[in-house]
Amino acid sequence: MKMRRTALAAGLIMVLAVWAGAATRYAQITELRPILSFRGSSAQCTVKARATDSIELLVYLKDSDGMVLEEWNRSDAGGSINFSESCPGMKSGERYTLTATARSGGESVTETDTATCP
Repeated sequence: MKMRRTALAAGLIMVLAVWAGAATRYAQITELRPILSFRGSSAQCTVKARATDSIELLVYLKDSDGMVLEEWNRSDAGGSINFSESCPGMKSGERYTLTATARSGGESVTETDTATCP
């Protein structure tokens, strides 16, 4: 009976340790939100990124074949970036992907958004 309680307690401690580690996995990067939209044939590339420390942001606009059409790099010592760029000349009916990677305090988070040009 005592061994069973010990094993149960050890298992519970392991689960809590893993859960706590997962909860703090992205503690430095608090927000990363890429948004891809279109105004006619121009892609509107917008990214909001926040971190508790300095932050570096890498942004890529890719076509449906995965070819990089545009690439941007921004950084901010205060931990906040509001990025917005317009890219003209997109092809009607083609699907595009906006990929944003934020780096801060040894962490790296990537988020994407996809949209089709009207």
